[in-house]
Amino acid sequence: MLGDGCLGSRYQVSVYFDAETDREHATYIQGLIERLFGVKAVRSCRPGTRGGALVVSNRNLVEFLEVIGLRRGDKVQHQVDVPSWIWEQREYQVSCLRGLMDTDGSVYLYDHRVNGSQYRHLALSFSNRSQPLLASVRTILQTLGFAPTSRSYQVNLQRQLEIDLYFQSVGSHNPKFLRKVGMI
Repeated sequence: MLGDGCLGSRYQVSVYFDAETDREHATYIQGLIERLFGVKAVRSCRPGTRGGALVVSNRNLVEFLEVIGLRRGDKVQHQVDVPSWIWEQREYQVSCLRGLMDTDGSVYLYDHRVNGSQYRHLALSFSNRSQPLLASVRTILQTLGFAPTSRSYQVNLQRQLEIDLYFQSVGSHNPKFLRKVGMI
């Protein structure tokens, strides 16, 4: 919900996805919603676009999500952050990080030069316009032993060993990322 989710009204929860590149991940999220909350998410795709959404119309779900620390409305305007209960257990932090990276993260080829030698390998980046959320992602990564770097709206892992360790220890439920790192 902190990534591509939205509490748009008192009655509706939506999770947005790219209908072309994230179709498999959307199927995973759809099943997760049903297992966690016992409600069905309806999948819809806007004709002529790549925009897709999983929509749940359920006032009780919206109220529950608000009770556990999520807010209705624009997440950037509210400058949302990870709910406080996430900090209680490492397992919650790992799951939250995985979900945020799976939705607002990217795996890309990182070209750089060190001592005159050119290197190219995979890197991981989390992008968001909420500064508290960026700070929390950075803190979780550091707590897990990673050395993230930051730019204005991004937190990055750029060392090849850290990318390998991230996918071994945190993992991903997004098949497009798993394909990029050669795990499927």
